[in-house]
Amino acid sequence: MRVSPAQARKLGARVRARKARAAPRQPSKLEALLASHIHAAGLPVPEREARLVPNRRYRADFAWTGESGTGGLVVEVQGSTFTGGRHTRGAGYESDCEKLALLTLQGYRVLWVTGRQVRSGQALRWIQEALGSPESHDLAPTRPSGTEGPQGYAGTPQNSL
Repeated sequence: MRVSPAQARKLGARVRARKARAAPRQPSKLEALLASHIHAAGLPVPEREARLVPNRRYRADFAWTGESGTGGLVVEVQGSTFTGGRHTRGAGYESDCEKLALLTLQGYRVLWVTGRQVRSGQALRWIQEALGSPESHDLAPTRPSGTEGPQGYAGTPQNSL
């Protein structure tokens, strides 16, 4: 039986998808570093690779869920932001935006952090603030004053929103 190149690609994609579902994903070096920061700071232990969105394969890098099992804090480590990695390319970025929207609609506060923010300790400071003050809902990444940025970021004009 001959298999066409299109059929072989389709079969290969199915096999790769099955393997990806079967084996738990190993944390990235940045995720491992942030986990060690969280542990050293004595913060509550987050759930790792948490599936929080029903009927979706999305997994949260770090999650502290609320008492009812919904809501809480999610931290997503965005790796390869300066090298054109998955989080900065079309389909990957669109998927991340959908994940952010669905988590937000479920009552989660979501922090997106970059490798630089993990290494500098800024990500840990944001997590400490978020866990220490649950009434703080403005957790969007901020831009330093005087920098250009899209409308809606903290530190940029909001009057058009």
